[in-house]
Amino acid sequence: MRRQGVLGLFLLLSLLLVSQVPTAAQQLPAGNIGELRLVNALTGLGNIDLYLNGVLVRVDLPPETASSYLNVPAGRHRLEARMVGSDATAEPVASDVIDVAANSVMTAVIYQSQFSGVRPPTYAAAGSIFSQVEDRNPIPLGGTRLTAIHLAAGAPNLLSVAYPSRASIMHQVSYAQAYGTVDVAPGIYRLTLVDAALPDLPIRYRAGEVNLFAGALYTFIIVPDLQVSDRAPGKTDQVRFFVITAPLDPPPNGIALRIIHTAVNTDVVDVYIDERLVASRLSFGQFTTYIGLERYSHVIALRPYNTPSDSPALARLSLTLNADNQSQQNWSLLLLNASQNDPTLGQPVLLASDNPALVTDNPNRSIPTRGGPMILALTPDDVSQTQSGFARVRLVHALVNFPALTLNSPSQPITPGAPPPTNPVLGPRELVPDTEFGFIAGEEEVPAGIYEQVNVQVAFSGQPITALGRQQLLEGQVYTYVVASAPNPNEPPRIILIVDHGEGISARFSFAGQLARNQVNVREQATVNSALLATLNNNAGVIVLGRNADAEWVRIRFSNPSTGRIQEGWMSAGLLIVTRQGARVNINTLPVVGNR
Repeated sequence: MRRQGVLGLFLLLSLLLVSQVPTAAQQLPAGNIGELRLVNALTGLGNIDLYLNGVLVRVDLPPETASSYLNVPAGRHRLEARMVGSDATAEPVASDVIDVAANSVMTAVIYQSQFSGVRPPTYAAAGSIFSQVEDRNPIPLGGTRLTAIHLAAGAPNLLSVAYPSRASIMHQVSYAQAYGTVDVAPGIYRLTLVDAALPDLPIRYRAGEVNLFAGALYTFIIVPDLQVSDRAPGKTDQVRFFVITAPLDPPPNGIALRIIHTAVNTDVVDVYIDERLVASRLSFGQFTTYIGLERYSHVIALRPYNTPSDSPALARLSLTLNADNQSQQNWSLLLLNASQNDPTLGQPVLLASDNPALVTDNPNRSIPTRGGPMILALTPDDVSQTQSGFARVRLVHALVNFPALTLNSPSQPITPGAPPPTNPVLGPRELVPDTEFGFIAGEEEVPAGIYEQVNVQVAFSGQPITALGRQQLLEGQVYTYVVASAPNPNEPPRIILIVDHGEGISARFSFAGQLARNQVNVREQATVNSALLATLNNNAGVIVLGRNADAEWVRIRFSNPSTGRIQEGWMSAGLLIVTRQGARVNINTLPVVGNR
């Protein structure tokens, strides 16, 4: 049985955990690159397809939804939005040119700026695009950042996001104008929209409770209060807002920690780090964004929701820096159900650890809560860049007392807008191999594209236990599928999907290779007598991992054209052109590696 050792750093604990905390700062991709995410604020029109420079980059994006971030070269780009299924030459709903600066992070919002009053409406040119640079700078622990974008055509030009008392939290947000940021404490806020131009500040929208977690950028997008079936122009003065989030950058040389609650029927918790509240009322199925932490030890405390900050904690954890994991920056802390019948409860547990220095000072690993026992697990997250043309898919197994799971697609992916492949790979595709509960996460890199269905299956038997419909996996994105128990035991397991933007250059992906001729053999060992793994055409891009001692062979990572699987093997050095960030690399300067 395959175990995911690299991602299976797994420690179950209750009162005290000593772990390694990474120190390397997360970096934007080197070079002339920016980041761009796209938001559908067309509340009256429905789902859209998005094109960047004529290339279909996002299919079927629902209203009030943000795409994951795209790496785009700095410079000017044409963004177009069309109704789902429209021909690429059809007149767009919205079209504009966006200037992306190097190392900037931007959000482009497609919103409805014209209302015809026709049912069905006239889509052509009904929308506009508003773009804004994000302030992703680090923030002190225990804070979060807010900004707002007013895109409600026909509503008052000045609106404030305010408390029910009408005291502003974001004052006088102007229509289609950039707004700054406000840093506040995390927690649960009751918010409204008020007309900031009138002396009595009439309330135009009551949002109710909005839960803000620490370490995040929350963008309040103000839109007309329209439904897809309600597009009469006389109603465009009614407003509301929806919220999108993004993680802020961690401190220099810091780390990023995310908390994921998958323990169904256990306590709803408040999360404290160093006795600062970072997440209030974290319940099953919720997760925080990555919270940036300084490079020193931190104490994490979990308390039942709405109990005093000085009350006894359900669990207290200590994260302490260790030189062994300085290259690991992103981590997830999972709240999991514990089995009442688990014979290892009460015993010291350390599973699949790549670092034997991990210890727990308390042998009892189960945390009693009012809804049942809970356990905690810490796992490293690989959110570095993927190789070109691929997405990373991760499977988190959070089903207690359940066998190993796999992630599978019954068919191969479709690349939007691309012609059909000449020699297509047929049949099902395994996305993530067998992953056990005790090993937390499995991962693979798979070709980007649209997978018509994704199944969670019991390993080896092929028995599906739940399924997801159409999934678009974008190049460079990291998709984490968390499989957890449903609140109702008669329902199929719940899948929590977390999408991260791959950032920073992983050491194994620093070097790219281009074949110097057609039909090049890849072998299992660095010798011509070794087993043949595949034959690649000269249009196949590969990732270069290193060379052997005499630099006559280069170890590569490639997609097998026969199976579609990602493999590693050896290629004769004279048949490969190696580059790094676009610059030619002397093969003798590559790191010396062996078989893995």
